[in-house]
Amino acid sequence: MSTDIEFYVERREGDEWVSCDTWDRNPDPDGFLTGEDFIAAPCWNDRDYDMFSILADVRSTGDYTSIAPLRGLPDDMSIMLSTYAHERVSGGYGRSPSWLTLAEILAFDWDQHVKLEGYAHASHLHEWVRAGRREAGIPPPDLFELAEVKERWPDHSLISENEVLLRTEPIDNPYETTDVSREIRLKGEVASALENCFVYVSWSVTYRSRAENFFRYAVSEMKRHGDPKDVRCVFWFD
Repeated sequence: MSTDIEFYVERREGDEWVSCDTWDRNPDPDGFLTGEDFIAAPCWNDRDYDMFSILADVRSTGDYTSIAPLRGLPDDMSIMLSTYAHERVSGGYGRSPSWLTLAEILAFDWDQHVKLEGYAHASHLHEWVRAGRREAGIPPPDLFELAEVKERWPDHSLISENEVLLRTEPIDNPYETTDVSREIRLKGEVASALENCFVYVSWSVTYRSRAENFFRYAVSEMKRHGDPKDVRCVFWFD
């Protein structure tokens, strides 16, 4: 079952928080947002489980440290957001609510590394490693958790990364005079030898590399609204 985020921005004016989002009357009160009179389009709503982990330790995809533990909804929200948020959460359409100031987001150590891991089709490992994609922090295609591999492919074998790389080590052939013909042969051999195998893989990335869209849309929008300590996001998951 998938998880999404609802993410809204407020700024402090004097002793009150005001919404930075544009609220419009709900054009379809009988649709998905049943019962809500007003709705707003969030500045960021990616289905990004890495970011959910970093923001609130929700749908964790790796051993991430979250910016702060879940805090619930703030007591001093702006009127429009407060009404909407409580309707969503109390109505069962939202869970794990929390909030963060922009100052907290900017002060977080985004340059720390996290180890990611999973199980990949063994036939993909050679190209992923040889092409330097692991070092670049790019995940292999078709990554799965072990439980899913065992459930969906019970007849497949699990082999080590070293065994995969040894099986796919290029062999000199005097009849192959071009890199293209050698690559075509190698890909065929890899696919044949490893067709029914999975391999455990791991790699390391910085938090910042996993947060590019979050900074591009959410953080840049929050920066428009004032001093970082006086701007916050309020969010929950559904």
